[in-house]
Amino acid sequence: MTSHILKNFTPEYFVTLFGEDSQFIKIGLIICTLFIVISLFLMVILFYARYQKNKLNKRKDKLNNLCIDFITTYLFDDQINKKRFLKRFSRILKNDFYKQIATHQILEFSNNIKGESVEDIRDLFKELNLDKFNLRQLQSHRWEKKARALFVFSELSIPIDLDEIIGLINHKRIEVRQQCLLYILKDAKNNPLEFLDRIERPLTLWQRIYIEDSLKNDYQGQIPDFSIWLEHQFESVVVFAVRMIGEFNQFENIPKLEALLNTDNVVIKKEVIRCLNKLSNEAIIPGLIQNFKNETSGVQLEILNLIENNGNYEQFLTLLTPIIKAEDKVKVTYFNMNRMHFAKESALNGDIVKFALSEEPMQMSTV
Repeated sequence: MTSHILKNFTPEYFVTLFGEDSQFIKIGLIICTLFIVISLFLMVILFYARYQKNKLNKRKDKLNNLCIDFITTYLFDDQINKKRFLKRFSRILKNDFYKQIATHQILEFSNNIKGESVEDIRDLFKELNLDKFNLRQLQSHRWEKKARALFVFSELSIPIDLDEIIGLINHKRIEVRQQCLLYILKDAKNNPLEFLDRIERPLTLWQRIYIEDSLKNDYQGQIPDFSIWLEHQFESVVVFAVRMIGEFNQFENIPKLEALLNTDNVVIKKEVIRCLNKLSNEAIIPGLIQNFKNETSGVQLEILNLIENNGNYEQFLTLLTPIIKAEDKVKVTYFNMNRMHFAKESALNGDIVKFALSEEPMQMSTV
């Protein structure tokens, strides 16, 4: 049945259907021809792109091996004439592609060697004029070249004029801002956070984490007074400064932190209480208890943590009345503190916390 139907679809059938001079057949033939030509053209482009990629990879592998041999010989073979050897290799670095490969290999070596060889690798970087090459990359309009150049200077600890890069701290691309931050922190001898006065965008969480890690593990100079940034225009900077006051035990800044407790910014207020908790400041507890009922649940939880670590059972019981009207998560935290942290005192007082909260609709037995 099917074959019988297909036999009817012959060229004569279409000629009969549309007429010998029908434009439909001509248009269809043109479209088919155009489709075939485009398909062949795309296939040629794909094959050519693959060929060029393979060719580039072969060149890259060849140059990588050449750079590895050269750097190894230059660093560890004392019998060669280094000036002549260097001059001969410099002729190979005839374009940006070759210089990028050489830069990459020097970075690889710098990450795997120690001692005097580190200085030798930096000297080699300069002798090959790769510092000038990367400075040109830094001045490029393309963000990826800027970021790569900053990374190279940072990894090799190559000093460059701070005025050349300080503007990049506000670059529209976060990758460039991140690498600029990386370089400033690693290169700083003092006042490593001067750039905070120039930023035009809030600090991201990852930037704050990175700055903290750099200050603790890489920076060798004097730790700055973080209270300088307690009135910064960006909330993220203030929160970071408060956290650093606690991390670096800057007890002299406690009065300034206490002044910040009057802020309407909940995020900053929570961080301040957390910091004062870390600094074991119990003097602020009475004031916080007095205003407890007016605080958000997040601030209330921080106050409970502060009392748990630095307060006493009497202060804890003072909160019983406002706790009854608090959100469930605050009640749960309060109940758990009573059961675990103040278990002895609670037992001596007949567990009045459990009795008071049991009168509420919330089923504490599910905690």
